[in-house]
Amino acid sequence: MKGSVTWMPKFLRLASVALLNFAILAQEVPRSPYENASVVFGRAQLLKPLEEMNTAVAYALAPLLIQEVKGTNSSSLSPHEVFFGFGSTRLDGREHRQVSYWWRLADEEMSPGTNKTGHAAEPQPSDRWQGLRLTLDDSDRPVIYEVLADPAEITQIYVAQSLEAAARAEFGPVLPGRRFAIEASRESAPRVLVPRVIEDAPVGMGPILYLRAGTREVATLICRCMDSQAHQLVGTGDYKLSAGQPPAAIAPQAGRLAAALRYPRPLAFGTNPSH
Repeated sequence: MKGSVTWMPKFLRLASVALLNFAILAQEVPRSPYENASVVFGRAQLLKPLEEMNTAVAYALAPLLIQEVKGTNSSSLSPHEVFFGFGSTRLDGREHRQVSYWWRLADEEMSPGTNKTGHAAEPQPSDRWQGLRLTLDDSDRPVIYEVLADPAEITQIYVAQSLEAAARAEFGPVLPGRRFAIEASRESAPRVLVPRVIEDAPVGMGPILYLRAGTREVATLICRCMDSQAHQLVGTGDYKLSAGQPPAAIAPQAGRLAAALRYPRPLAFGTNPSH
């Protein structure tokens, strides 16, 4: 009996530890990044660009920012200024026009603290940047949307339905562990993901980015022609659109798209082969 008296508590302790470890592991298992595409914000704020003269294309393609509202962050609309710049990239032996947008990423969780006089210190501007790069077709409509310098570990690249259809026709089935035919293998691009395909815009127009409360991490991206993924807009604001030179974190990386995507031949989705 003595053995059973001492054995039972030890067994229970071991069982409790095992259950606790299992619960911790269960909490640490990440959701599939593809699931973020269907996120819906309960309350949100809209940020849109102020219309500026002589930036017609940049204005038309500028993103709308839907910021999730939770708790007391309803008054913290940011950014106040979004920069843009034009460039190009080479895919499948031909040049494609690109336009990039970037803004300083506000750190809402950072406390301003106090200075030597005991007064509240002015918050220092963040040196972190976030942005978006659009690769355009011959009609200046976006077909590739790259999320830049996002705090998440996975790089998100969204593509138009026409581009995905062309990739599927040329390359065949989706690769193991992927959801779309245009995605490169997990071995060659382990930190790149195509969360969803985007409806082809009828004209050149910027996308809508959904930004999570606090971190401003990009939760998902849609075309303006798609259904909203926010139940209630509780505020709106504007940002200034300014031309600029991208910081290092936003600057284009040669060969990035070619390595991340199985890009189809130009004729497969109706581009002009003479360009």
